[in-house]
Order: sequence, then structure tokens, then C-alpha cells
Amino acid sequence: GQSKRFLEQLCRYYQRTTNLQCGIVRPSGAVGRFDNFDERTSHVLPGMIARAMALKPGDPFVIWGTGEDVRDLIHSSDVAYGLLLAVAHAPNSDPINIASGVGISTKHMARLVLDAIDSDAEIVCDPEKPSALRTRLVSIDKAKRVLGFEPRVSLNDGVKDIISWRKDHA
Repeated sequence: GQSKRFLEQLCRYYQRTTNLQCGIVRPSGAVGRFDNFDERTSHVLPGMIARAMALKPGDPFVIWGTGEDVRDLIHSSDVAYGLLLAVAHAPNSDPINIASGVGISTKHMARLVLDAIDSDAEIVCDPEKPSALRTRLVSIDKAKRVLGFEPRVSLNDGVKDIISWRKDHA
């Protein structure tokens, strides 16, 4: 986080001293085809996808925590779209959040993943396992107002896209 803030300050400095125009975007929970699917180091959704694709018939799908943690996930193509909009319409070094603006619980996320691979596995929450912050939800009001930004890929379609790609590239 510190390095990101430093880079934002650096953009503001360059804009003041050289008139270099910078658009600053703060993406939240970006997911996509080239994500890290290694369960030991991945974020929640790519880790779920990797585990779901390795699930054996009849096995339960175990998720960490209570399943009530809320995340704000956005497809990487929407992040790229937001970056382009920021450079084109807001190159004033004023940070803008790019996210879906919609929260989803980890339990609902698990069901989306299982549905996308046509699995009826039972979801089992393991509250003994750690979970992250209870809620990570980002306001995109400024992105809507300043950039006209609206995410174009729903989480459901994004999950299907990632799984389809993963089947061909795993």
C-alpha cells in the first residue's frame, strides 16, 4: 500500500513540475485469465477455481471461514477499460476506484464457481480456518460520475470466462 501511495504522489509531483498528465486508478479485487491459481499464494477466487476444478465427485467443497466475508471482484478486462477511461477523461492525478461496486459473499462466490463447472458439491464452511477482512466493498460513484464507468463483465460471466480459459491452459 505504501508503494502505491508513493507512486500516486510521484504522479502528482510530475504533473505539477512537468505537466505530465497521469490517470490514477485504484482497482479492487481484479480477477482474470492470467491470475495466480496456486492455492498456497492465490487470492480467494482463483484459489476456489483451482480447487473446484480438482474436486472429485462426491467430495465437499470446503471454504475457509464462515462464508460470510464479502468481496468486491472485477474482471481484468473491466480494469483495463477503466484504465483507458481514466487516461482519456481524468489525467489529473486524482485517484479513481475501479471495481464492480457489488459485494459477494465467499459462500455465494463458491456456488458461482461450482455452478460454472456443473458441480453440485456441498459447500462446507470451516470457521476454524482464517479469513481476511470481513468486508471489502468499494464505491465506484466517482468512476461513474467522472468517467462514465460501468463494469461490463458480470461476476458470473467472468467466472465462466476464467474457467473456460483455465480448462485450455492448465
